Parts: sequence; C-alpha cells; structure tokens
Amino acid sequence: MGILAFQGSEAIGFISFSTPNLGVSNCEWLGVRPSYRGQGAGKQLLAAWEQYAASHSSHCVTLICEDDNITFYRKNGFSVVGLIPQYCLGIDFHFLYKQIAEPSFV
Repeated sequence: MGILAFQGSEAIGFISFSTPNLGVSNCEWLGVRPSYRGQGAGKQLLAAWEQYAASHSSHCVTLICEDDNITFYRKNGFSVVGLIPQYCLGIDFHFLYKQIAEPSFV
C-alpha cells in the first residue's frame, strides 16, 4: 500500500506500508524531497497512513529507522522500543511503535 504527496502536479513525497494484519501496519518507506522537508509533508503522510490503518482495524503502527530520523518520529508520537544492531549494511536501526487505537479483537 502507499500514498503519494503532491504540491500541484509535482510528487513531493511518499509513504509505503503493509496492509494491516492482526491490528498492525508497518511502514516500509517514507520519503520527502529534500526541498520540501520541514514543511509538514512527512507529518501529513504519517497522519494519512495512521488514518488508513485505524480505519482498517489497526491499533498500532510500526517502523524501523536510523538514528538521524528518530527525532522526527518522536515528534510525531512514536516511541523507540528496540535496537536492531547492524541491521542493513552494518547500520544500526531502531524499532519504533505508536499506538493509534485501543486493541480490539472482536
């Protein structure tokens, strides 16, 4: 699944994520063109993903990221819950989590 962000007819960002399963959706990639960073596009993409996940019975969303991105995700309500040492190309990644609804397994 994915969502694109546009400024006029120009694509400025994207988010791709897993189809919600067992109440969880995982972000695979989030990217915003450098010239549009810091202007709210990333925050809007996260919000759109969370809204989609919630509307499909998810109670949480998860992702992994490098050190450089932790501040952004924390500002958007995510908590760092783990470290994956040397995950990709020898780079440490962090596992992040955000609860978006109460779990419901009815």
